Amino acid sequence: MGKLSRVTAVAAVICILLLLPAESCSRDAVAENTIMADARTDALKTVGDLRASLEARAQAAPLRRLSQTMKSVGSARELNGYGMTLFLARMPANALIVLTEAARRSPDDFLPFNNLGAILNNLGQYEKALILLRYADRLSPNNAMVLSNLGVAELGRRREKEAEALFLRAIARAPNHPEANYALGALSARRGDAQAAQQYLNSSLEGAFTPKAARALKSLEKESRRAAGKQRSTKRDRPSAQPPPVPQQASKENEKLRLVLPMIEAESLPEFVGAQKTYQAEADAAYAIGKPLVLGLRDLANPLNQVPAEAAVQKGRIVIALADGKAKRGFENASLWYSALEDLNNEYATHVTGMMKKLTAIGAEHHQIYETELKKCLPLRGRARDACEAEAKRRACGRYFEAFEPLFQEFKKAYESFVPRWQTAAEGYIRTADYWASFYADPLEAKGRRLDARVESARQYAGIVAYLDGMSNAFGPPLSVCFQMPKPPPPTGELRLEDFVVPCSFSGIDLSFDGVAVGIDCTSVTIGGELGPLVGELEWNFVEKTGTLFIGVGGEITAGKLISVGASAKLGLVLSFDRENFTDIGLKGEAEMGASLAVPGHAIDIAKAGRNEQIGLNSAPSISRTLPSFLE
Repeated sequence: MGKLSRVTAVAAVICILLLLPAESCSRDAVAENTIMADARTDALKTVGDLRASLEARAQAAPLRRLSQTMKSVGSARELNGYGMTLFLARMPANALIVLTEAARRSPDDFLPFNNLGAILNNLGQYEKALILLRYADRLSPNNAMVLSNLGVAELGRRREKEAEALFLRAIARAPNHPEANYALGALSARRGDAQAAQQYLNSSLEGAFTPKAARALKSLEKESRRAAGKQRSTKRDRPSAQPPPVPQQASKENEKLRLVLPMIEAESLPEFVGAQKTYQAEADAAYAIGKPLVLGLRDLANPLNQVPAEAAVQKGRIVIALADGKAKRGFENASLWYSALEDLNNEYATHVTGMMKKLTAIGAEHHQIYETELKKCLPLRGRARDACEAEAKRRACGRYFEAFEPLFQEFKKAYESFVPRWQTAAEGYIRTADYWASFYADPLEAKGRRLDARVESARQYAGIVAYLDGMSNAFGPPLSVCFQMPKPPPPTGELRLEDFVVPCSFSGIDLSFDGVAVGIDCTSVTIGGELGPLVGELEWNFVEKTGTLFIGVGGEITAGKLISVGASAKLGLVLSFDRENFTDIGLKGEAEMGASLAVPGHAIDIAKAGRNEQIGLNSAPSISRTLPSFLE
């Protein structure tokens, strides 16, 4: 007998029992039949349109594999379980395709239409969800799950009165329905009815512990205490946030969950910033924690993999069987541990956020000072300008270490204090959740509670390590050279240009002998020589009291008479020193080419190009180029 025929038969029985006229009963049955037929037509059309739009956007190969899998699944109920598995595995498009197939195979079963509507609610497609959920409501009248999903759809359409009526109908059928009570609590809190909101949220937690309901209730109580001028709530139903001792018989099933946060091994800023890649890798690896949890949720949702409904007792001990209601109330002990865990995480996040704001403000101020000093160097030329800019960088690095080193030590101390407290709270939360979950008669519900605790702890772990990675970025120096030079002292006074300008009108002199060249100007003296392919050059800057010694090989070639073309290159070691010792050792390479026009008495340069590269152990690499230029 089809669904519409059953509706007609039920209406006829009701008419007989109520002794109503047969003609009236017939009209009512026909009207009900018509409404049901219209709802069915609209729902199946929505299912068909949804399926067509999903398949049009899908890639051919994955869609083909999914279709083959659906063909191998025997019943619509199994398809429904498979679809919800895909949704829990964060593949909503695949889930919707599978559920549309379940709805096609079994158009008189409310479950695939309800689940399709629930997923569309999650995706914000409330109009489509409403059509499917209204049909599911006609197939299974007064079903609390369907009514709650209908309420969510109406809430998404900003029809709060209609949504509230549906949620109230849902809790009339299931007084502790988690979602309906949570929604009613949120609506009551929005209206300012704190007492009603608290009652609904407590009922939601009685039905099933969810972090969002616990957070909402905690926020509500904080607001109430603030309004009343009290420091702590005295209500019996939500005692002090101090978590209870972990039960002695609680198991410790944490093998697949990483609860040990990385420690800051660095003793100074350069080491901490240098470990950035390590913390980034930790943050990336933390998200892999969710993989076994998703697999667990998949097994939990898939009816093909469900274990038989037997007592969920932990190995090695006998558990007194409690009613589910008492087990749920006992599970609030785990919720207190979660509250402590969330408080710690919020405290840490607040500290990190405040520290980042402080670092950003200081960094911006120091960068502005550095830019101002750098602009002072612009009027200078040549080596004087280079020396001025180098001094501006040294001063910027000195200010950086002076300001950021104490803040880093403060952050490190706070983090090292936070880590053991968070790890203790996370372990207490998971172990207490394991303990109370063991009292549920349904092993699937027990497994769901344990997985919820692990998912929440894994989410917080990933967030904490990501913050650590972010701090290693925030503490980074304004200039890369700060970690490539000895730690400079903080600067005193202003940057003075006269320290880099040598008053001199001497234009310089260059002397060349057989294989030896000497150059003298206002700031330095240079001596160079060649012996076959060997090249040597010594330069001493008597203003800066620094020098360099180049030892290497080189050579040059020339060709042409009227137009002479030449090229030269040299490569070797560069030793940098001051009056006391060597300061750097590096590798230097130079290459030049040019062309000149020979005219009687002298030569005219008509083209020139070059490249100069140098890299040292204690200095940043430098590259300079002379781009080709031609005589017009």
